[in-house]
Amino acid sequence: MRIDFRTIERRLKHLREGDAITYEDLEMIAREDLWPFKKYWMWPAKEQIEDKLEKGWNLIIDPIANIDEESAMICGLLDIFKNISLMSILLRFVWPEHYAIYSRAILQILQVERSQNDEQEYMNLITEMRTLRLSFAVDKTADVDIIVWVCTQSEDEHKELCDHLKLRLPPNVSPGDIIKESRTNPLRMAEIYFEHNNLFTSGFWASRAFERMLREECLRILGYIPKSESREWGDLEFMVRSLCEHRPYNHHQKLLISLKRLRNDVIHEERSFITGSDKLIAFRRHNGRFHA
Repeated sequence: MRIDFRTIERRLKHLREGDAITYEDLEMIAREDLWPFKKYWMWPAKEQIEDKLEKGWNLIIDPIANIDEESAMICGLLDIFKNISLMSILLRFVWPEHYAIYSRAILQILQVERSQNDEQEYMNLITEMRTLRLSFAVDKTADVDIIVWVCTQSEDEHKELCDHLKLRLPPNVSPGDIIKESRTNPLRMAEIYFEHNNLFTSGFWASRAFERMLREECLRILGYIPKSESREWGDLEFMVRSLCEHRPYNHHQKLLISLKRLRNDVIHEERSFITGSDKLIAFRRHNGRFHA
């Protein structure tokens, strides 16, 4: 079978303008002559979701132009499909630049933190994949899962692709290095891209390092990673607030929250964060710890 994602992407472009999703759009995604959707998934029956689809005008938004509505969009789609993979498939074909198909295999390869809810878990994965998209200098987040899978199998077996990717990377950095460092040392990648004046990519990596620092400090000081049951705050802000109830962080809540907000600016590419990458890198370089 010849895989043809572009035909589906073209047919679903109207959803970028706020049109309601139709069941015909879902059937288009499921076309067996374009890719093996039906081998792994199936849409809910038409009568189960048609009413919600018809009410879904302006549900799908541009995640860059409307960054504060991204979470609501994902939650709205999850309410329709009740399945994180199906939700992600739709987003992958509407906005391949920004989204990819949810995959437990890629989640495990990248060691992305699991979450208590599907919306946050998908955003954890997508944020990681957007960082890799910038690092690999490819156009679509949707292509990152294939790159990750190929490069973690054997670079020798896929030498042509890996050599092509290396042309876009900083000197002496391989695709495998980037995937490995995403799991173990995102700060080092932030420094490498910062040294090569790629501030956007550096900022993404610095945000990953900041998140890792928060998790490590929660485990060191609290003995666990706190989760907000009420969802009044996001996972990161709740970690910050929990840390700041204890020494040595209890006098630095404002600084940590401001760094968390800076991190939010960093991971949304259209926000201005050019002066922010170096702040996140400097903070993490000192282990993110304050000494009372």
